[in-house]
Amino acid sequence: MATKKVDMKSELRRIRFKMKFIQDIECTNEENKKYAEILKNGGQLPEGVFQYKDTDGELLDLFYTVYDSELTNEEKLEYIETKKLCCIETIKKCVVFFTAIAAISILFDIIVLLFR
Repeated sequence: MATKKVDMKSELRRIRFKMKFIQDIECTNEENKKYAEILKNGGQLPEGVFQYKDTDGELLDLFYTVYDSELTNEEKLEYIETKKLCCIETIKKCVVFFTAIAAISILFDIIVLLFR
């Protein structure tokens, strides 16, 4: 049972980043300096510019913009299905590998038992 609420919007955003439907584009050194100076002077970042946080949640002097892949829902579904097929192909190769190892092991055991 859950002990705290999960922010589903931020979870969905995290998954979109993971699937590369949206991407964070790092700013150049010059842009980072410019945006850090804006914040030091008490200003606000331009729209669409965000500040990176470290693992402790402290803000860094590194910035990024967000790029939306602008795929249609149909294209997103096709992408997801294609990723699923790739994963299934990988699983198939692993099953074949471990089946071959098991077969070789059984064959080796039979040979050892016959010549004992």
